[in-house]
Amino acid sequence: MELLTINEVSNILRTNSSRIRYYEKHGLIQNFYRDSNNHRLYTQRDIEILKFILCLRTLNMPIKEIKNKISAFYQNDLSKKDILIEHKKYLELKRNEYMNYIYEIDEKIKDSNQNDF
Repeated sequence: MELLTINEVSNILRTNSSRIRYYEKHGLIQNFYRDSNNHRLYTQRDIEILKFILCLRTLNMPIKEIKNKISAFYQNDLSKKDILIEHKKYLELKRNEYMNYIYEIDEKIKDSNQNDF
């Protein structure tokens, strides 16, 4: 099993090491190794999970939600596909909410053109 340093992982993922440490601090990455000098070491599985975490962040999933989903993933309660499907449903609900807001705004604009407040 090949173990990589945090700098190697940050280069692979094109992110900074402080972001990886932040995810560790918030419990998003579990069971990582440390060498004799107490430096973090990562497996290929850790890298795959980090890639997925970065993907979820780009999809606007909050850290707290990612933590819950990744925890369920570690326990084999959710797959990556399940997590993405759930988040898609959430985003669709939000989209519908925003579409309703936009409709309401459009109606107010129409009314204001007629009545000019």
